[in-house]
Amino acid sequence: MQNKTIFLGSFCLIDKDLLLLSKNCSSVFPNGEIKFFEDKIHPPNRAYLKLWEIFTLIQKFPKRNDFCLDLGASPGGWTWVLCKLEAKVLAIDRAELDEQLFKIFGRKIQFRKQDAFKLNWDEFSIVDWLFCDVICYPHKLYEFIMDALEHKKVKNYVCTIKFQGDTDFEIIQKFNSIPNSKVFHLSENKHELTWVKMENKLFM
Repeated sequence: MQNKTIFLGSFCLIDKDLLLLSKNCSSVFPNGEIKFFEDKIHPPNRAYLKLWEIFTLIQKFPKRNDFCLDLGASPGGWTWVLCKLEAKVLAIDRAELDEQLFKIFGRKIQFRKQDAFKLNWDEFSIVDWLFCDVICYPHKLYEFIMDALEHKKVKNYVCTIKFQGDTDFEIIQKFNSIPNSKVFHLSENKHELTWVKMENKLFM
């Protein structure tokens, strides 16, 4: 018996006598939305859902003992995810992390209270993953990423592009033009986007 490829389609009933049908979909998830059973007890905030969503989409995760920078970490939603994956995390923020994280994960977390964008790249050999959920203007994030790329210390990037006011399509295009990277709009994104660049994954 020959294997047959089954394509996922979708339809939308927009009137009692009118149905729109497409044989091809851009996402395997209904309406392109990934829904998780939310843990309302252990994570410090709901931001952790964004990280699980992007890992689900790109099908790549930090491995055990991977070194991760979590910028704009407070109160620690993304740090919680990374520690659950048994990565080693340096969390950086001007505000403190939730104290429960240190009780649960102990030495897997280092915390530094400072401006996340004032890193000294010379102190790092290799950063397996850089995560950034800093509240800042998109152009400031772009300048920081350009500097990080120039230093060639980071293998993989996951960053939130946050907009104040109108959407800046010019800066979106700048992020999209960075080789081997892609801009996503996640189910858990509000007035923001997520930019991802992987070491061994070519985004088309």
